[in-house]
Amino acid sequence: MSWITTQSAFEQAVAPEVPLRTWTQPSPLGTLLIATSPRGVALLTFNAHQREQQLRRVMDGYQAALLTPLLQEGREAHVADEIDAYLCGKLRRFTLNVDLTAVRAPFHRKVLTALCAVDYGQTTTYGQLARAVGRPGGARAVGQAVGMNPIAILVPCHRVLASDGSLGGYSAGLERKRMLLEIEGHRIIGSWPSGHA
Repeated sequence: MSWITTQSAFEQAVAPEVPLRTWTQPSPLGTLLIATSPRGVALLTFNAHQREQQLRRVMDGYQAALLTPLLQEGREAHVADEIDAYLCGKLRRFTLNVDLTAVRAPFHRKVLTALCAVDYGQTTTYGQLARAVGRPGGARAVGQAVGMNPIAILVPCHRVLASDGSLGGYSAGLERKRMLLEIEGHRIIGSWPSGHA
């Protein structure tokens, strides 16, 4: 499991500027947009075509945390290499840190942190995740938090299924969710139902 970090109050006071290194990266599932801070991966999305919108979302989160994000173009080789290795089926456990500083809602951060405990090859449901964060009956709220996950793959929202075993939703498209699950060894025979939880 990756380390999950946010900026501490001390860091906000002494280091208000945060460099965010950004790049796009081709993958078998489409072009990725990635942003990293000194604390870890802050953005990993398949929605690279929405570059400005996706980066603005992260920057707004940092600004809400009283930090000044400084965008810099540049690829971090170790991050790019691990993501490539995972998507090629050669990596099961990331060593990368995850930076959730831009996720300002405490409940959303709690859900995404709990989601990181779902290991490679495993799945959970929106209901199970709701119970894990102390909100039984809160599957819909959990679904909303999962749907706003800014860090695909590393915060594995593709591992969350509906209670009937269907794929549920996925902001990057259900075909990508299906492909990510297949990379992790799930045998999908025919088509899974694709209704939302």
